[in-house]
Amino acid sequence: MSIKTSVALLTLTFLGLLAACAGPRSAATEASIPTPSALTGEWTILSIQGSPVVEDSPAFLGFGEDGRLFGHSSVNQLFGSWALDAGTLELGQLGSTKMAGPPALMEQETQFLAALARASRAMLAEDGCLVLSASDSAVLLTAAPRAPKAH
Repeated sequence: MSIKTSVALLTLTFLGLLAACAGPRSAATEASIPTPSALTGEWTILSIQGSPVVEDSPAFLGFGEDGRLFGHSSVNQLFGSWALDAGTLELGQLGSTKMAGPPALMEQETQFLAALARASRAMLAEDGCLVLSASDSAVLLTAAPRAPKAH
């Protein structure tokens, strides 16, 4: 498979996930409380506080089985800890690298980290997307399971 074909397939896969997770929702959309094992893995960030992420954004969150939180906050790597109990999400002290990047990604990173600081609930939408919300039920982040990297 050529690189061009691989890139096209990855782009289509991402667009499909984006459409599935960011499409219109009715008030009747079902959501479930995830178990810690359902949250474990990597999640591609699709929207931050209702706004889609910057095109080709590298933002993702990873939830390790060992309680380690990791990811890419748009420009920098992030790390911390996490715990989940009956849908209540606790994120430990977050840290990150301190590199600069393009203004649009830096702004997105600021919003992403602010959203994580407010996140206190985790739900899995009917379509399989992860939804992190604040204590006032405001949706902060939506994410789709991260596709494996092409080799």
